[in-house]
Amino acid sequence: MYKLLTNEVGNLFSWDGAKGKRKFKCLKLANVILDTVRANNHTKNATEADIIVYIKKWLVRSKDRMHLEDKRRRRNENQEEEDGNQEEEDGNDTM
Repeated sequence: MYKLLTNEVGNLFSWDGAKGKRKFKCLKLANVILDTVRANNHTKNATEADIIVYIKKWLVRSKDRMHLEDKRRRRNENQEEEDGNQEEEDGNDTM
C-alpha cells in the first residue's frame, strides 16, 4: 500500500467513507489491489474480507504514520540547525 499511496492521501480515505472521509472501496484502485493480491501466489488464498481488513488497517494508521514522519522531519531539521550552530561556534573559537 505504501508504494501506491502516500500517508497524506491515505488519510483522506476510509474503506466505507466514515467520518466524512472519501470511500476507498469505490475506487478502481481498491479493485486493482484485491485482484493483485488474489493473483499473487503467496496470497492467492486470502479472502476478500482478509484483504479488506488489511486495507482498512492501513488507511486508519496513515494518520499515525503522517505524524511520525512529521516528528522525524522536525527532529532532523532541529539537529541540522544545532549542527550548523555548533560549526559556527567552533569557527568563532579559532579567531
